[in-house]
Amino acid sequence: RARRCGERPVCLVGVSLGARVVFHALEALAALEDGEGHGVVQDALLLAAPVTSNSARWERARAAVAGRFVNAYVAGNSALGSLYRSDHLTSKTCCGLQPVAVKGVEDYDATAHVAPDSDAYHFAIPAVLEAVCLLPGESGGRSEK
Repeated sequence: RARRCGERPVCLVGVSLGARVVFHALEALAALEDGEGHGVVQDALLLAAPVTSNSARWERARAAVAGRFVNAYVAGNSALGSLYRSDHLTSKTCCGLQPVAVKGVEDYDATAHVAPDSDAYHFAIPAVLEAVCLLPGESGGRSEK
């Protein structure tokens, strides 16, 4: 039986609200029946993701990633903090601002690549991909799943 999700590996990179979309897509893949969405994504990098730091949700999303799952956070970024709180009024923890400390998720402090008061995360993508060894043709090979 052919997999609905396909057989070819894909790598997902999301920045800010795009990272939020990737996170929710990983959760949806992980929730597919019979584990069909498990391991569909080869690697995933979320940079400055305005999503929860709830470890149970990160563990579920992790199931969809066969290789490396990287949370690149920007500590103390006021623009990201405001964006997250506008949608989550009662929550103070946003993974894009801090490590998530979940087994199988690599936390990378990308603060050196993005100014604390900036929302121009997209300019940091090449530097972050290089720093975590996820550029095409490179093998980070540090999967902790």
